Amino acid sequence: MSLFEGFVVVFVIMFFSLFLGFMIIGNRIAHSIETLTARDAAKHLDEIDSKMNK
Repeated sequence: MSLFEGFVVVFVIMFFSLFLGFMIIGNRIAHSIETLTARDAAKHLDEIDSKMNK
């Protein structure tokens, strides 16, 4: 294996590890945003519900 092939292999491995890392991090960020928006929606629904009951 020549030096160039070695660089290509290292580059591909680094690219895939970065890609997978970004996918995992992005998934966690999306999940946290989802839970935050769900909490906000629940709060707004509670407020609307209390106003309707008055």
